Amino acid sequence: MLRNCSLSCRPPSSAAAALRDDRIASISIPQAVSICRPRQTGAGRQEAVCWPESQVALRTYLTWSETVGMDVVSQLQPQEILRQEMIHELIVTEESHLRVLRILLFFQNLTYGTLLSSDEVKLVFPNLPQLIAIHNSLLVSLKQVLLSGPTVKEIGGILLSHFDRAADDIVKETVKYCCNQRSALELIKNKKHKNSKLRSLIKHVESEPDCMNLLLEDLLVCEMRHVTKYPLRLENIIKHTEAGSNEIKALRLCLERCRAILKDVNGSIATIEKEQILADIQKNLDTTALKKSKHPTAAEFAHLDLTKKHFIHAGLVTWKRANNKTTELQALLVDDLLVLLRKKKNKMVLKYKEERDPKTKTKNVFSPVIKLNNLLVRTVATDRRAFFVMDTSLQSPQLYEFITTSTSEKNKWIQMIKEATREVMEKPSTETGMKTSEEPVIPPDSCIGTLEETAKEGNGEPSGGAEMKAQVTPSVRRDVSEAREGSIDGPEEEIRKEMDVPTATEEKNNETDRTVPSTSSSEKKKFDLGCTAEHVLDMLCYCIMVCWY
Repeated sequence: MLRNCSLSCRPPSSAAAALRDDRIASISIPQAVSICRPRQTGAGRQEAVCWPESQVALRTYLTWSETVGMDVVSQLQPQEILRQEMIHELIVTEESHLRVLRILLFFQNLTYGTLLSSDEVKLVFPNLPQLIAIHNSLLVSLKQVLLSGPTVKEIGGILLSHFDRAADDIVKETVKYCCNQRSALELIKNKKHKNSKLRSLIKHVESEPDCMNLLLEDLLVCEMRHVTKYPLRLENIIKHTEAGSNEIKALRLCLERCRAILKDVNGSIATIEKEQILADIQKNLDTTALKKSKHPTAAEFAHLDLTKKHFIHAGLVTWKRANNKTTELQALLVDDLLVLLRKKKNKMVLKYKEERDPKTKTKNVFSPVIKLNNLLVRTVATDRRAFFVMDTSLQSPQLYEFITTSTSEKNKWIQMIKEATREVMEKPSTETGMKTSEEPVIPPDSCIGTLEETAKEGNGEPSGGAEMKAQVTPSVRRDVSEAREGSIDGPEEEIRKEMDVPTATEEKNNETDRTVPSTSSSEKKKFDLGCTAEHVLDMLCYCIMVCWY
């Protein structure tokens, strides 16, 4: 029997000897009483105190009715019997969970320094002694109520006291244990594949009756599962508790505490996991192509640091390019950017993609990073799983068509992109200190005349000879004119309806109804363009899509 196993994670000498001598099968969990409870020594160091085999050995748990006998059960109302069963289940599951944690502690002590390094042990078993102390404290309190008799009259006060007192510790230790669980499970999987001795030990431990036919991977995730079941068990007790009593008030308060704890745990774990995702991508991010590119936006994104961003969503999408060519991309949505990554071996590559338009023979350059304040998203009318993303920046206006794995995934992408874009547009400007949504977006003076001349061309008026800075200008002018003459139909007309682009008649009505202050002609042009910035933006997006088709 292994005794006096320290909680400082050093393996017992007898266990280490058994591993060296390949006598793993001779060690059994009930015998290895390193499954222990912590005790503070005079030096302030925690030591393990052995538990009797009778407390560690597996038992088949009986229901409350089987435990107390029919003499007691026959004297109670059916609702009270159900209440006692629910309380009994709460106590039994707490005891069972505590035993699982001690089994994990035993396994930790066996593998420390022999089959797993200290860093690997900290990753897989970061704080088992602390979790054991928390759950043992609750179990001791629950068992105290059983001393008063076969039936439990009140349990709400004890539960409320525990969750009030230990709420911060529960959140802290549960988050610490669960936040790296994905990496821990991956580590165990890889170690089992490479290390035959570890694989034999895990197989032996899993075969013990105390593990209840569970795999090590199942035992490792037991803490999160157990915490999520507290509210459900409390709800079951509340259902069978007398309404209006002090007991039900205490139970409801306890239920609120448990839900708050679970919410904090889930929120903290989600935040940490998102940070880990960004850190992993940043670690493998390859921006070499951006640093070599002469594209106007390349310098801005050449030193992109995703760890300073806020993760929103990520997933695989298929980019549908010209001539129905497709490319698999890892799309990443952060607080102010949509990042399009290509996976090459172990690297996540950011690279501009040059495409030649099969109709106009012009070369288009697609950026792998799109700012959300220059982005519009629309559904594709002809494909339920696809959506358009339009980069409306003057430097590189382009249209992307992405295909997702399902309709629900497409809707999720569209919703999240719209919400993130709305938040970006509502943020105060770093230059003016005003919200971008409070004033219309007015392009620079150099662009105003160009846009007006393009609009005149669409109405049949001669242009002033100015040239558009955007790459799509020549075809935009021609296609806008054709569209207004009614010569464009098919997919372009569907997109036009989807984009809510107004017809020529609607534009004239809008111009007639619009009231313009009496100012100079140049100021009047700027005012009109500013007031219809959203219309100009939608029109530009429509023109881009016309060029695309």
